Amino acid sequence: MRQNPPNQPPSSQASDAAKSKGKVLIVDDIPSCLRLLSQMLQDRGYEVINALSGKIALNQVKLAMPDVILLDIIMPEISGYEVCQRLKSNPKTADIPIIFLTASTDLPEKIQAFKVGGDDYVTKPFYIQEVLLRIEHQLTLKQQQKQLNYLNQQLRQSNEELAEFSLFLYHELQSPLQTIIGFMGLVSAQSECFDNTTKKYLNYIAQASEQMHDFISYLLTYSRIENIKPELEMVDCQAAIAQVLHNLQGAITETGAVICIGSNPGSSQSQSTILPKVMGNAVQLEQVFQNLIENAIKFARPNIPPQIQITCQPDSNGELIFSIHDNGIGIDPANFDRIFQVFQRIETVKNYPGTGLGLSICKKIIERHGGKIWVESELGCGSTFYFTLPASSNSS
Repeated sequence: MRQNPPNQPPSSQASDAAKSKGKVLIVDDIPSCLRLLSQMLQDRGYEVINALSGKIALNQVKLAMPDVILLDIIMPEISGYEVCQRLKSNPKTADIPIIFLTASTDLPEKIQAFKVGGDDYVTKPFYIQEVLLRIEHQLTLKQQQKQLNYLNQQLRQSNEELAEFSLFLYHELQSPLQTIIGFMGLVSAQSECFDNTTKKYLNYIAQASEQMHDFISYLLTYSRIENIKPELEMVDCQAAIAQVLHNLQGAITETGAVICIGSNPGSSQSQSTILPKVMGNAVQLEQVFQNLIENAIKFARPNIPPQIQITCQPDSNGELIFSIHDNGIGIDPANFDRIFQVFQRIETVKNYPGTGLGLSICKKIIERHGGKIWVESELGCGSTFYFTLPASSNSS
């Protein structure tokens, strides 16, 4: 038989077997029933293997892997149930569809057939057309599963290649970009030598370079979250928030932002609630807090200092609900889903700097941690971002 190229999809690989509809193993201890089914399937283009007992059937499977099995339940020595269990417990044969043949119409027997791993059943005496349709259905499902497995394999390969390309792109772009930023710093140190117009242009270049740097960094972060499983540890959310506030100290001071944990803005920090410890990835959860708090500072209303409240409460489902509330410009409810999509920036924030990746990164991180994220907001009335994380035994 001519071999197919290794990367060819299953649908193409099956074309060489077009002369046969498939290989069917029939297992029945009644010779007359075996002959009838065998002749019926052979007349309709199937390749048939016969077995008069469960023991013979198990040996036949080792010699020639069938595409589907018609399996009688009541047989001497080894029952159809046991044959099915043995086949389904073996990774090499677990995916072979098994259609039980049974003379019983009792519901418990049919339920048992599915419990041991059966895919379908036919009641004796059977109608030929019913048997044919059930076999064709199982073969179609099997082929679709092969096609799906192939596509998943291709998708995994594409994701791996994309992750490698993102890393390559990051390093290739960062090197010349760092050179530009470095020389801009040297040029800016000589700013007294330039007129105001030149200073303005140099400032544009510096801002654009920083924006590109941020964009590349966010893109690499998103790619890594998508393709690399995070290492989990016990994370102190209180410490994570402290680090974030330290990172954002410049923006906090510049805007006059008031940030409170577990209490209303303006109340004493010493009276605030201590955030719990959770099982997660410290770097990624810190990224979530930083993106959300940074947005709350950035999207403030003109001439109104940002007021941000961070809280955490357990719910009845064994999860912790974190919330970050601000008094900023707010979000139109029509855009709630869109803001979590990659590269999406809504009209009301296009005059603010950003990459369109921050919230999509938050969503990806939270989902990889087994939680969900959402927002409640109105234009001009501030926003509250919520996200959930599984509570651990050390959460307190």
